[in-house]
Amino acid sequence: MKIVNHPIFGPNTPEDIARMERGLIEKEKRIMSISQPRRNKCACGKGHASVHDGKCGHCRSKKEAREYNNNHKMGLYDPVRVVNKYHGEKGEYIGRGSPLGNPWPITDTDDRAKVILMYREWLTEQIRRKNPSVVNELYRLRKLMDQGQLKLMCFCKPLACHGDVIAEVLYSMETPKMLYYAGIGSRETPDVVQGWMESIAEQLAPRWVLRSGFADGADKAFGFGAETANGKMENYLPWIGFNNAPKSGDPRFIVPEMTQEMVDIAARHHPAWNKCSQAAKYMHTRNVCQVLGQDLKTPSKMIICWTPNGSGSGGTGQAIRIAKSYNIPVFDLAFEESKPALVNFINGVLALA
Repeated sequence: MKIVNHPIFGPNTPEDIARMERGLIEKEKRIMSISQPRRNKCACGKGHASVHDGKCGHCRSKKEAREYNNNHKMGLYDPVRVVNKYHGEKGEYIGRGSPLGNPWPITDTDDRAKVILMYREWLTEQIRRKNPSVVNELYRLRKLMDQGQLKLMCFCKPLACHGDVIAEVLYSMETPKMLYYAGIGSRETPDVVQGWMESIAEQLAPRWVLRSGFADGADKAFGFGAETANGKMENYLPWIGFNNAPKSGDPRFIVPEMTQEMVDIAARHHPAWNKCSQAAKYMHTRNVCQVLGQDLKTPSKMIICWTPNGSGSGGTGQAIRIAKSYNIPVFDLAFEESKPALVNFINGVLALA
């Protein structure tokens, strides 16, 4: 996890937090360009329209301008806001029980300033150690922040809150580069294994893009898990409408252009290519994209799958052969040893990301 000019590594005393509580510390505005709204021309033609009210400074009335400026001063337009659940606000929960909850409550000996300082030190340590649950949650929230205003929901505001520390971290984070993996397997994948696949895809969603094929069984299990976590996915289809996939308008479903290079790779890795029907060739060629990407230049970091008795058979076997040819690790969940190996591999990749 890359942090730039991370404020939590700098000095922060109880006096600083007390000043923050009185509203005297200006909020961080180190926002990456990706999270800044695009500047659209206002309808009046004289300036750029704000994403907040659709107007520019030239066409707001005096009353509207006062309200707009007051909202800015109150932080209502900040990319990240910490809100109070008790005040009827809704947002992403960050209280106790969540990965970013503050372990230390306010007590007779530990006041608000002290427990926030303790939280700051704790969060610094979790980031340094790359705690998966904490890091993944930070990446998930950063992704939401890039999509629009993010509200962090706790119970403290308008008083100082550990959410202020989380907001600082989110402002200073680089938007993570997404990683790719193929989640595929047999239509006959057992229900219990499909449950594992759903869980794996859900947990990987903050950092990983799923590549699959929308077939019944394993493919749909991975897809369901990724969708549950609002993760990105690329379902490569052999033809339009395969397995009742949406025929248009959904970028998650892709019918790749079968280039000669793609077909050559598929043919080279299939043991009986000339005996395949045209439909089978389409099926095996789309598997190339699951492993190497549609451009054939962005290979998946890993293949997670299930094949009967670990046989590496069927269409999944084609993807496995291609992956091994390109030195991409394959984790077949039919083998018990694949589970700890998969966890170790993922942690190793994230440690270098």
